[in-house]
Amino acid sequence: VINLPFVLFLYQWLLADKAPERPAREKYLIPFFLLLAALAFVLLRKLSVGQGVPNVFANPLELGMRLLAVPETLLTYLRLLVWPSDLHYYRSLDTLTSLAWTPFVFGAVVMAGWLIVQRTPRPVKNILLFSVGWFIIFLLPVLNILPLIIEYSHITTAEHFLYLPMAGAVVFFVTALEDLLRKVPGVQRRPVNSWLAVSVTVMMIFLTLKQNTYWRSEVALFERTVRYEKKMARIYLLLAKAYFFDEQIDKAIEAYKKAAGIVEYYLKITMVPIAHQYYKILARDIYIDMAYC
Repeated sequence: VINLPFVLFLYQWLLADKAPERPAREKYLIPFFLLLAALAFVLLRKLSVGQGVPNVFANPLELGMRLLAVPETLLTYLRLLVWPSDLHYYRSLDTLTSLAWTPFVFGAVVMAGWLIVQRTPRPVKNILLFSVGWFIIFLLPVLNILPLIIEYSHITTAEHFLYLPMAGAVVFFVTALEDLLRKVPGVQRRPVNSWLAVSVTVMMIFLTLKQNTYWRSEVALFERTVRYEKKMARIYLLLAKAYFFDEQIDKAIEAYKKAAGIVEYYLKITMVPIAHQYYKILARDIYIDMAYC
């Protein structure tokens, strides 16, 4: 409801047929923006009666850290689209350990995209700009401007957030490749595109079959997850429960100990009363489950 009106407006601006004999199509966008206004009214009404709408600006420092993590989040998503080698459950980004080189790499990627767009003729340029706009607009709700915090300083960068935005990335890549092949003398685009499509399809079939093996059981799923998410108590807690129900009690106790150690660390450093109380209850539950084992 929130994103679609802006995508339609972008389409109307960049791609719609604007021949003089055509009637203006902007009026067809009015119902979509009316729905958006209705949603805004509902949210304002919730705020006025004190119902639960997250206060984005409650902690300015935390908001600033989430915004600083946006370039790394975007690079993560772009890398997954190009090379999806580490797909796993509960993907996250720790805002306290952002990489120093991220701004430079992000700047280089933006510059490369800008150069590609600038070197294309107007009709192609509009398609590329629309695809970039599609990618950004559909990612905006999950870029952690509104907090999507999994645990302490870990913000979620789930792979399924790419389902809609990736269409824009694919259109950008294919359109840029088509334009490049058009400029290379002697290259027939259709065979190249066919081989590319076949290669990508075969690769994705192979990766999907391989990925399914990680979902054959909860133990396999969470064992893979802790290979990549080593600092989140929630993952070790889920792994411990999976071990318990699989009757691997010794492994369950070890996983509970790791979860407890992380939560105890949170209790020492967290300053927000609500968060402190949450981790206090979580620690209690972990120790009860460990004692049961």
